[in-house]
Amino acid sequence: MTWNIINAETGRVKDRNGVSELIIDNYSIKSDQKVAKALENHFANIPLSTTKTLISSPEVAESLLKQNVNACKGYFTFRPIDANEIIKIFKTLDIKNTTALGVSLLK
Repeated sequence: MTWNIINAETGRVKDRNGVSELIIDNYSIKSDQKVAKALENHFANIPLSTTKTLISSPEVAESLLKQNVNACKGYFTFRPIDANEIIKIFKTLDIKNTTALGVSLLK
């Protein structure tokens, strides 16, 4: 959805070659919204499903973090922005160098 808006606003429209069907537990999902929701649920639940069998606690997790990750000493703040500012920034991107997994994002 976000890329559709960005592409439409920047004048870069491309034919869609996305997922047309997803099969989960022998159930076929074809609606774009249902496919997106199924993928969202899958990736959102990976941390929970992979850590269920671990013997852990918040204290153990905090201890591991303190032993293995340097404390962040920097601070940052957020500021409100509007859609026009986002569009302006996207229009300045170098499309030839904007890739993910070898596929151009904005073409």
